[in-house]
Amino acid sequence: MKTFGDINNNNKIVLAVFGDIHGALDEMFETCKLYENIYQEEIDYILQTGDMGVFHSGSVLDKATKRFAKEDPTELGCIPYISGDKEAPIPVIFVAGNHEDFDFLKKCDNNYIDPYNKIFHISSGSVYQINKGDISITLAGIDGIKPTGKSEEVVRSKIGRSFYSQRAIDKLLCYSPGSVDILLCHEAPISDELLKLYPDGGSEDIRAVIERLKPKFCFYGHYKHPPDPFRILDTICIGTNNPRYYQLKTRESNMIRVEVIKHKNTLHWSYKLLNKNEL
Repeated sequence: MKTFGDINNNNKIVLAVFGDIHGALDEMFETCKLYENIYQEEIDYILQTGDMGVFHSGSVLDKATKRFAKEDPTELGCIPYISGDKEAPIPVIFVAGNHEDFDFLKKCDNNYIDPYNKIFHISSGSVYQINKGDISITLAGIDGIKPTGKSEEVVRSKIGRSFYSQRAIDKLLCYSPGSVDILLCHEAPISDELLKLYPDGGSEDIRAVIERLKPKFCFYGHYKHPPDPFRILDTICIGTNNPRYYQLKTRESNMIRVEVIKHKNTLHWSYKLLNKNEL
């Protein structure tokens, strides 16, 4: 039987990281269940890098979501989880992307979006801690993509919604180096690797946050053809929609397994982008 790590070791946390699922929560959870059945290993938390498709039954949809939902109703697959008709089988921690109900999410900053307290929105510029046994992991989140556009008025209207705010960046820059383990973003940090594929891609602000906080990982979404994992200083930066690896059947999101094991008071980190033949 295939296995990643020691399935009998309780002194570890296993995370599954997903990218742009656009409402396909059912498929995300089914993928985790399939993984658990194959590898006989429990996933403790799901991390999601934005464009989860957070819309409730009364949401006003953006143009893209409305168009895709006509062809694929699962674009609105978050609705039953928000209403309580469905319960998430694994706790989820997510940041907002650029296709969500931002008015609803403002009411859920640093809070759960569902009645079962299973799906948690990290407010942009905030930190959140997850725990299991003696292990604690600190996450930080940045919602949205970098501000860009021809009209200053349009840009201003989207700040703090589909565009991240400078205030969120400044808040994170106040934290000390090493205080954050994982940075969750929708936008990517600017890098030579990304610029080769997207000449206008990536954010200097997010790179500055990484250089300041020095997290173990930065996971980002949004880009459909990201480069393979690259480093900024010692931080491993990983795009979550990479077509060279396993993707959900109906979405571009990968599944990335992150393991944290505590041994002799030291945390040991590892990750794996699942390959196409591993699920």
